[in-house]
Amino acid sequence: MLQVHDLRVSYGAVTVLDGISFSLHGGEAVAVAGANGSGKTTLMKCLTGEIADYEGGVALDRSVTSACLPQESPVDFDGSAMERALSFDAELVRVYRGIQAGRHEFYQDYYESGGFVLEDRIRAYAANFGVELEQRYRSMSRGQQRKVDIAGVLAMDADLMLFDEPLNYLDIRGITAFEEAIGLAKRRGRAILIVSHDRELIDNVADRTIYLERGSMFSVQGGYSTALEHKERDFHDRSERARALRKKISSLQEAMRRRMAWGASRENETIDSSSRRLAAKVTRGGKVMERRLERHRAALEDEKPWIEKKVRLNFPPYEVDRRLVARMESAGKQLGGKPVLEALDLVVETRDRIALLGPNGVGKTTLLNVMTGKLPPDAGTVYCNSNVRVGYLTQGLAGFYDREIFLDNFVDDDYGESEVRQYLGAARLKADKVVRPVRTLSYGERMRGAIVKMILKRMEFLVLDEPTTHLDIESVEVLEGLLESFPGGFAVVSHDRRLIARVADEVFILDEGRMEKL
Repeated sequence: MLQVHDLRVSYGAVTVLDGISFSLHGGEAVAVAGANGSGKTTLMKCLTGEIADYEGGVALDRSVTSACLPQESPVDFDGSAMERALSFDAELVRVYRGIQAGRHEFYQDYYESGGFVLEDRIRAYAANFGVELEQRYRSMSRGQQRKVDIAGVLAMDADLMLFDEPLNYLDIRGITAFEEAIGLAKRRGRAILIVSHDRELIDNVADRTIYLERGSMFSVQGGYSTALEHKERDFHDRSERARALRKKISSLQEAMRRRMAWGASRENETIDSSSRRLAAKVTRGGKVMERRLERHRAALEDEKPWIEKKVRLNFPPYEVDRRLVARMESAGKQLGGKPVLEALDLVVETRDRIALLGPNGVGKTTLLNVMTGKLPPDAGTVYCNSNVRVGYLTQGLAGFYDREIFLDNFVDDDYGESEVRQYLGAARLKADKVVRPVRTLSYGERMRGAIVKMILKRMEFLVLDEPTTHLDIESVEVLEGLLESFPGGFAVVSHDRRLIARVADEVFILDEGRMEKL
């Protein structure tokens, strides 16, 4: 159905994709994973025709229909949610708008083009996602907009469906509905390609995983866990080859040094011609060994860029005693006259590790703000212990960094620049990264830095509101390591199921103002 052969994309001297080849067939789902900057979006743009300046080939069977979900939703789309869902068929939405404007002559065209059937499919998917289609699209939350877009692409029932980071802004209900829809599409013989940083999604739906890394790729049968096992084996194999090469180089260096030294001394000391010839032969043999040594050094250089060091998260140790952070008793909160929280009871201590789940718009951020004293309750009581050092990382980290250069936000009387660089390096924030302006760093890099700062400030409890949104797999895994090594507790709002399973001791779900422990 789709064939990609030896695809190469460069921007000036920088090669983004270098010899990418794979195929995609009906009835299978292929996931594309990799760190930010590895070329995932570039690959997607080549497949959709947005980028045409590339080497190699992208071939799609002539009879194949396709539909693509872009990475970002058009937040300024001026129309209803139904119009947006229909807009993945440009001609059909034009006719639909004519009908909405009262032009009855469009009804026949709309009917014959399958418009009413498509509307029914969109409504069915929208119901599964829990989203209303009568609203103005631009007035909806980003999570709701994402659900509308996904419903529109799925309802197209195209032979080939491309999804670029489909889970951005989705809650657990949306994620579950998407996975079920992909399973159905596969059974219907559709081909699906998904660019995603969600490890659980890839494991659940992918028949194959393509992992992009430094412009090249490897492919495995199965999901992200299989790809990770491949990476770990590859890391071990390359490490062993590099170790063997270093040993061989060391042995050759010693043998060459002995040969050259003996040959030089015999040539200078002996007057016998046969002895001189032997010494000269030994010296030439040493030069042959030197050329062999250079070849091994070159081979070692080829290995080195592919051997990534394991992340070692070493930070200044400090103890966190178990103390009360906050107590909520029959707490309630209204926003715009609508009850968001009702009669909530919650006790949080410094060693608690809590995850908070719930549909988008249910009030999870409001709960965090009430729990930390940023918002007063409208009913009940909330006690916040002002003696506990609490670090609050808001969505998007708004206002967190108050200095332009990233490194300047960390250096203070407690830690010098070299120490700070060491700690940031442990979170894969190295070299030139830390001296750049904050605005030039990715969200994942800024989030990692924020947690490092919380540790250096010896915070006892962290509050993290959607820290994994837009994070690539590498950043999420480093974030997990940071949270695991954090000596205190935290309350985290996240839809990343694998992160929650790995770092949280308790999970609460908030829905319709009530909270329940799972």
